Amino acid sequence: MFSLYYWVCGRVMKRLFCWLLSMFILTPGVAVAEDVFLPGGDSASLAGSCVVDVLGTDSGTAKFIAVWLPSIYNCKMGYYLGPSATDCTKCIENHYCPGGDFGYDEFLAQGLEECPEDLVSPEGMYEIAQCGRRFHAGEHVIYMRRTKVTTPSLNFDLDRDGEPDYFISLSTEKVPMSSSTERSLRLNVGGIIYSAHDDTVKTDEVIIADVETTEE
Repeated sequence: MFSLYYWVCGRVMKRLFCWLLSMFILTPGVAVAEDVFLPGGDSASLAGSCVVDVLGTDSGTAKFIAVWLPSIYNCKMGYYLGPSATDCTKCIENHYCPGGDFGYDEFLAQGLEECPEDLVSPEGMYEIAQCGRRFHAGEHVIYMRRTKVTTPSLNFDLDRDGEPDYFISLSTEKVPMSSSTERSLRLNVGGIIYSAHDDTVKTDEVIIADVETTEE
């Protein structure tokens, strides 16, 4: 019965059906469908309730109203909430997804931001700085980003104005170039061996979100 109430309140014309149900449950503060928490894997959760409350009195007769508290979906960084979705989806190519709390929407994708014109990004990115260019290493691709997050890094001045505008991170860990290959691109910088990699590869030296680094 509980799941039926939640389905009715949460999926089909929430406000109308909550009002109809409140005609049968006339106790203020009693929930038609209690707060619900449903796990959505490691990327989302939702909560919603349909609660009966007192609106006021009219000639000594209490009026009741059913208040719908909308389902809230929390998407972590690199995920968005698609149209009619009840679970978050990994961010698609050439977009970035900051994550956040979103309400159910039948028609709109929420938290899905397109990269600026002519810029590209791999899946799962979470900030606009990860929209950049592709660097081809033989048959493999590394995605360059527009802000520097490691020192040292591979710096590229593509517009030839004397200042680097795209970067590839370097790690002292032996890691692949990207999540799409097991091959590594190893570089000797000042006698230290580094691996070049893009943001699809997580290392101890690259911390996601806003990172302050010292420019060389």
